[in-house]
Amino acid sequence: GRDPPIALAGEMARTFPKAALLLVLGACGTAAVTLESDVASCVAASCTSLGDCSGEGTCSLTGSIPSEVGQATTHEQLCAAGCGLNGTIPTELGRVTALNRLDVSSGTLVGTVPTELGQLTALTQLRFSSNNLTGPLPTELGRLSALLQLYVFGNGPLTGSVPAEYACMTSLSYFFAQCN
Repeated sequence: GRDPPIALAGEMARTFPKAALLLVLGACGTAAVTLESDVASCVAASCTSLGDCSGEGTCSLTGSIPSEVGQATTHEQLCAAGCGLNGTIPTELGRVTALNRLDVSSGTLVGTVPTELGQLTALTQLRFSSNNLTGPLPTELGRLSALLQLYVFGNGPLTGSVPAEYACMTSLSYFFAQCN
């Protein structure tokens, strides 16, 4: 059988009274550039954004997230929702401490959510929903006190309870966790 889904209930529901459980899915068009090549050119140019963060649903990134993304320390946004990213989320992503938005939803990412994402204390949006991620949510994400939105729904399956450390996410307004 499957492990029980992550749910916002009991003490967590009282801790985050503004949080909502919703299902929001987007679609993306045809991708044009591999993430690997875009990261390399963006690191060289010291740009601040990778992917389409406009919310208009146009994909410009495909492939896997290369470990070299950790060298892109000036990046403030990585947006690749619906682009079908594959592979794992590299631990090196935790080095991109300027990141305030990370959206890798609706892909085929596998493995666990790296604990190193807890180092991204500037994050206001963290979305890795609708992938094939497994295992427990890292307690280290509780360090993300500026986080407004956390989308983890539709993975395959995330297990365990919502860590008590998430009570430190005092800015959290939306926590989407069903269907895990």
